[in-house]
Amino acid sequence: MLCLIIEGVMKTKSNIKSYCLLTVLIIISCFFCNAQEDPLISGKLRLMAAKESADKDSVNLALNQAIAYFNKELEVFQDSPEAYTGRGEAKLMLGDLRGAIADCRKATEIERENIRAYIIRGQAEAELGDYRSALREFDMAINLNPHHDNVNLTYFYRGNAKSDSGNDPAAIIDYSLSLEIIPFAPAYYRRGMAKMNLADRRGACADWSKAKELGMPEADTLLNKNCRQSTIPEPFR
Repeated sequence: MLCLIIEGVMKTKSNIKSYCLLTVLIIISCFFCNAQEDPLISGKLRLMAAKESADKDSVNLALNQAIAYFNKELEVFQDSPEAYTGRGEAKLMLGDLRGAIADCRKATEIERENIRAYIIRGQAEAELGDYRSALREFDMAINLNPHHDNVNLTYFYRGNAKSDSGNDPAAIIDYSLSLEIIPFAPAYYRRGMAKMNLADRRGACADWSKAKELGMPEADTLLNKNCRQSTIPEPFR
């Protein structure tokens, strides 16, 4: 079908519009051809599809397909850090935490400055309760490049690891650093929880209100439980 469209364009009068359309069609054609021929690109596309899907079955299918493509890539290129990192992220999303750690460790052995691999490995270690190792991974990702594209999420994940390990004051600092970069509902939500743990009810309620405002309905439960003033007149309480 695409070939017929291109042929039709070529037969039209030679003008700027036809050449532009031809160029766009060729680029699109090459992209999809490469995606079909290149397992690494196909794996990345499946991983992207899994992140954008809301259906659990579709997510699992896309993740397993991504892993299959990354496996195929590694059969040919055994030292591909991108394939190990992509497969590690797919495994993390499927709940294979130790598999994710192993893949991302291999990725960083091949490419020491693979920031994404450190972040994924840190997430998996935190979910396993190995907070010390998780913090080390997040520290490495930040130290390698304090301005990398996902540094706000790195601060957020590091804040979670600190809070979950009982260090709420340090967690609040990381949540605040994350929020200085991008207003992020989960960071407000978790910072509110950390503040409540430290008996800062007013600060917690302010953060949960912001999280709700940014589209996180889960914050409303905590607001109703901890922050709503009674409407009953004082003498009748």
